[in-house]
Amino acid sequence: MQLTKGAIGNLINRYKAVLKKCHLMNTFGSLVMGGAGVAVAADDLPLEGEHTYDSEKNPNVNHLMGGWLVKDAATAGDAKGDITLTVNGGTISEIIGGSYAKNVNGNNVTVTHGDITTTIGDKTTSAEFVVGGSKVAGGAGANLETGKTTLTITGGTFGTQKTDDYELVMGGNYAKTAGSNPLTATTEGSSVTVKGGTFHASVVGGSVAHNYSINGSIAVTDNGNTSVTITGGTFNPSKSDRDDANGGINLSAAVIGGGLAYSKNGSKAIASVETASTTIKGGTINGDVYAGGMADGAGAQANVTTANLTIKGGTINGNVYAGGYALNGGTADVTTAIITLDGTGAKVNGDFEGNKTSTLTFNNYD
Repeated sequence: MQLTKGAIGNLINRYKAVLKKCHLMNTFGSLVMGGAGVAVAADDLPLEGEHTYDSEKNPNVNHLMGGWLVKDAATAGDAKGDITLTVNGGTISEIIGGSYAKNVNGNNVTVTHGDITTTIGDKTTSAEFVVGGSKVAGGAGANLETGKTTLTITGGTFGTQKTDDYELVMGGNYAKTAGSNPLTATTEGSSVTVKGGTFHASVVGGSVAHNYSINGSIAVTDNGNTSVTITGGTFNPSKSDRDDANGGINLSAAVIGGGLAYSKNGSKAIASVETASTTIKGGTINGDVYAGGMADGAGAQANVTTANLTIKGGTINGNVYAGGYALNGGTADVTTAIITLDGTGAKVNGDFEGNKTSTLTFNNYD
């Protein structure tokens, strides 16, 4: 029996989830069917610096990378240079502007990039993560080094309500482990600009250290500045049905200006930023706003030297914190915190919280 192209496409879509669970999607993801109009699903899709993601050719992707997929020391050398990634549609579980070091076998492996610039347009759906920089997860230890990371989102849908997965949007690098080895990641500064879209995933200006191993340690650093600029969109905090000890993420903050350190099971996670700047000019934020970093868990630490938050418009249905925020035994250190609320169009339906070194200024605000 000879199958038509349409029938083949239907079969691939029907069994995509089964193939993914059996780890066969890498094989089928690289399959190219002859003729126009046949869409192919992919598991890990590294563009290796090609700049533009073709959503018609691969409409459904698990991990989309602007850079390379790194699985060992040999392939770590392939990931290099500046990266520019444009995404204008598609259904993608994770969008990673740089490279993805996945279960790298070998200590002291470093994945190095220059500047990474990612732009995401509307008609794009990301169910789990958007990473402005690179990602490292698990393995026997790896390091990420990138230049400046820039993430711009003009529309789309990010995260889902109460998912069994875990979800975040971040401007910097993402380091995650469930192992016992150290992971490190650095940028030379990171920024997030959001002009529209619907978010069920917290937005973080800097990098994220997400650690739920027993003995492992993660340290992420954004040298220089991190920034978040919001002019439109609807924002909700990350909420997961998955237990935090197994990788779930549950936050009260919809927007975090600095980095995020999230640790469970007594593991260590550190996120450090020099200056965190957040500017809100529009949109609706249904959650708290932290001008500095956030630390959650006994082994979590978020460090910010200076945190600046300027609110000129939009609606915030939550509390506003001048510095960082820590809970469940974490620590969040901020040397100087400044909030400027300037604009009659701005509405904050919550409390303002400062710290010992906070400066709160209210101009032209009722």
